Amino acid sequence: MRYRTVGVICLFLLASALYTWGICPTISWRDTPEFVTIAHTLGIGHPAGSPTYALLAKLATFLPIGDIALRVNVFSAVAAAAAVALLFLIVMDLFPAASPAVRWGASLSSAVFLMTSESFWSQAEIAEVYTLQNCALLSLLILLLKARSAPLIDQHRYYWLFAFIYGLSAGVHATMALFAPALLCFLGLSNPRVLHPKTMAFLAFFFLCGFAVYLSLPLRSLAEPLFDWGDPETWRRFIYHITDHKDSATHTVVYWHKLPYQIARYTRYLVNELSVFGCLIALVGFLALFRIDTALWVTTLLLFLGHTAFFIRTWVSPWGFLPSYVIVALWIGCGVYACAYMLAHLYQRYQIRLPRLVCSGVFYGALIFSVLSMTQQHRATASKPHDYSSARFGKHLLAQLPTNAILFCDYSWFPLLYLQHIERRRPDLTFILQANVFFPHYFPPLSAHRFPNIDLVTRDTPEAMTTLDYFWELVERNTDTHQIFWEPNTHYAPILAQHLIPEGLLFRLQTTRSPHRALHTPPAHWDRLETALPALLQQPADHEARAFLVNKLSMLGWHFQLIDRKEDAARTYHMALRIWPDADKVRNNYGTLLRSQGRLTEARAQFAKAYIQDPIHPTYSKNLGTLLVQMYLDAQAIPVLEQALRLGATGGDVYAQLGVAYARFGMYPRALHALQTALKHYATDPSLPSMNPQKVQRNIDLVHSHIQRITAEMSR
Repeated sequence: MRYRTVGVICLFLLASALYTWGICPTISWRDTPEFVTIAHTLGIGHPAGSPTYALLAKLATFLPIGDIALRVNVFSAVAAAAAVALLFLIVMDLFPAASPAVRWGASLSSAVFLMTSESFWSQAEIAEVYTLQNCALLSLLILLLKARSAPLIDQHRYYWLFAFIYGLSAGVHATMALFAPALLCFLGLSNPRVLHPKTMAFLAFFFLCGFAVYLSLPLRSLAEPLFDWGDPETWRRFIYHITDHKDSATHTVVYWHKLPYQIARYTRYLVNELSVFGCLIALVGFLALFRIDTALWVTTLLLFLGHTAFFIRTWVSPWGFLPSYVIVALWIGCGVYACAYMLAHLYQRYQIRLPRLVCSGVFYGALIFSVLSMTQQHRATASKPHDYSSARFGKHLLAQLPTNAILFCDYSWFPLLYLQHIERRRPDLTFILQANVFFPHYFPPLSAHRFPNIDLVTRDTPEAMTTLDYFWELVERNTDTHQIFWEPNTHYAPILAQHLIPEGLLFRLQTTRSPHRALHTPPAHWDRLETALPALLQQPADHEARAFLVNKLSMLGWHFQLIDRKEDAARTYHMALRIWPDADKVRNNYGTLLRSQGRLTEARAQFAKAYIQDPIHPTYSKNLGTLLVQMYLDAQAIPVLEQALRLGATGGDVYAQLGVAYARFGMYPRALHALQTALKHYATDPSLPSMNPQKVQRNIDLVHSHIQRITAEMSR
């Protein structure tokens, strides 16, 4: 017992040292500026709010080290180190009858494989919820195992604590709900008496005590914090927020034709995270665990399947599958034990000339080699001691914006609010989230408390208006006293394209509803871009900075396409492809530009590259198939367009092009059905009013003419 405690402490300190050695010194990309800010201000994060994370990370902000972002990053590192130590403890307790060497070998293997896996390591360096979520998951497992082995009189204490922590962990990440069937299954298999209604009532009570952390959301919302996602002050808004109602349409959708590719992608992620050898040992451990501990085998299998099945439908980032990597790391520990047991069994039954020590040395040497290889491979991408790119991006925008400017933000809202309200930079500026204006039902109304520097739209009596009218009135009220800027965003690009003047990574907004369209892009725009990109890409291995900037350049290029500045669009796409040649979105957009110029062969090359990068993206399949029809390559176009429809591509154009390809191939019944389906889509597509009406009518007329010609051919 004493040595086990020493091992847990040493492993915790080792993991803490590894993670703090490479910790991100400030804010990073994605949600990290948001999580730092909600921890410091006790704000309300994006759905489902993460109140437990905010409250616990708030304690870290009192540490006497560095700035606020570094302190919250340290909290993630400590949570990750605790998860590694807990995994070591779980595997150590699974095999009490094994020899100390085997127990230590299995436990250390499991913990170290998890510790050096790329996604777990990278999330331990930044302010994110995932390390705390996995620490909570392992805490629940260890409590259940302790309860099973405890004397009957003490079991209920572990169960009550388990229920409370489970309720509390739901405030870290809402996907903890996915683990409920597995955890209940373990309770039923290990101790069926727990499923008695009275006991379940007590479990529900303690769960609700932990889950009550969510009550902090409406209380904090009343104070109008900096981040107030969902504005959960009413019961309806509160439920919508904690259930992520805004994305509810994607919670259960399954694209069955995408699943094989998604499974293959996940397999590649898993091998990269834990190495080929680690995955093979995990497979052995998974099979062995069935005989060692059936209840735990069923539980870990359901934990793995429950989480992976939910995310594999649509998720494309490896860190989204972190809980499944934790389970596989546990199986690695079981696999090491099983291999050691089988090796001992072989030497007992057979006379093997090769010394047992040599076989054991080769096996454990392979484990050590795999871990060292993983460490070397993952260190470059997971360790972030020089990751200042997100902060540099925010500071670059702050330096560009003039005094008292208003910026309607997309992603930059996160780092800019951190820099303004925590580092106290540029208090004269006003940052408004674009979605706060155009999707007001998901956000609190703009108030003088949160936006004291601008003139807000107010009425003595309520008045109905569209979000676009509200936006323009807000702009017009502040035109005389504020310069107004807009961050690139493809969602609103068609609405505002004619009003935007590019200035580097931002647009200046023309504040009249009937703008004067400039004939040329200002030279200052290109100067700003040429200055900004090298400054923001100082670390060649910073993949997230590259991906972010390439995405922004793609949006800028799309803007130029919308206003018919094709040379500027091409120049922008070339800049993006110099940064990231494999950027599929840029390739696709560049292909649409080349197609509009009649350069079909070059467009085909760009569409093909985008399709190769992401063969299950419906838009890429649609664009490639449509171009192939345009080039009279119908035999190639038909399977591509059919795949686009299976993957979820919508709109009458896909069916229309497929009908044309069928007709040329002599497949008249299929062609007629596809063209008639195209007409139905043209009649019911809600996006058509926002498109060019002349183009839509021209397409409908072409479909009618194709139907008449096909009908005539079939009647002969």
